[in-house]
Amino acid sequence: MTPTVTLRLAAALALLAAPALAQEGATYDLRQDYKYKAGDKVRVHERNETRQRYTVRQGDEVERGDGVEGYEWRYEEEVQEVDGRGRPVRAVRTYTFVHDLSADERLDLAAAPVKVQVSRDDDGLPRFAAVDGGAELPPLLERLLLEHDGGGAAGEGDADDTLKHVMPPAPVAVGARWPITREQICKVFPFDPDEIGDGADLHGTLVSAEPKGGLNMLTVALRIKLPLKSYSGMVCPEPMVFDATVTLRMPAGAGAPDGGATMDGTMRGKALLPDGGEMPADGSFELDLAVKSTKTVERVK
Repeated sequence: MTPTVTLRLAAALALLAAPALAQEGATYDLRQDYKYKAGDKVRVHERNETRQRYTVRQGDEVERGDGVEGYEWRYEEEVQEVDGRGRPVRAVRTYTFVHDLSADERLDLAAAPVKVQVSRDDDGLPRFAAVDGGAELPPLLERLLLEHDGGGAAGEGDADDTLKHVMPPAPVAVGARWPITREQICKVFPFDPDEIGDGADLHGTLVSAEPKGGLNMLTVALRIKLPLKSYSGMVCPEPMVFDATVTLRMPAGAGAPDGGATMDGTMRGKALLPDGGEMPADGSFELDLAVKSTKTVERVK
């Protein structure tokens, strides 16, 4: 899993829902999400960080590398228009902080926030433009938007729909645990079910339901352990293991945009380089990757 692929999950981590009173024996539908309305305002803080070390061995040649990729930003967003499914298609974001972890470049915009018009056209492509007529976006912000943002608003998108694939099909009570199939998890992560070897550990748990600020906040934990028989087309002599925990926070029901999630994960192992051309038959690629992704969304009162 490359950092870019790993970061793609970040867009999927803001499952949203709404108010309810905590009740003993209550059950909750974890597949619901908030349907946005024009005029909704939310505050978003998102940080995605991937650290990796790798070694490529080709005969007597050894190449090593390490690095950090990712981004962090803070903004407030006002939804202007939604589609028939309640997904924002036009919104204005007001950015107050931007950080490119890869280059260690940052912009503290608290004293002079930057307003960005965000939209998704009929062709599905994202559009970004400065709200102030004729102004240009700061190059760092524009680059991160193009690299890491799909053009939707805070709770928009197919990412939320994707996470529904790993939720139980019927309402569950606190403490419930459900299995997740290989086919389901591969709709969230870009793996193929045939790549997954024996020993996978895939399940979800509804950990708690706690009243907070007038909402009944649910905590859901997803356990994901995938021993991979191959990686990026390369055979693994021993399974390369992707091991992650995703913790989701979302209100019960579907009436408020508040929510958030954290993912902590690692991917470690060895793969054999393809034998072809001048490539040594014993060439290998060794990877040690760690990812931490967090996103919080809260309504602006």
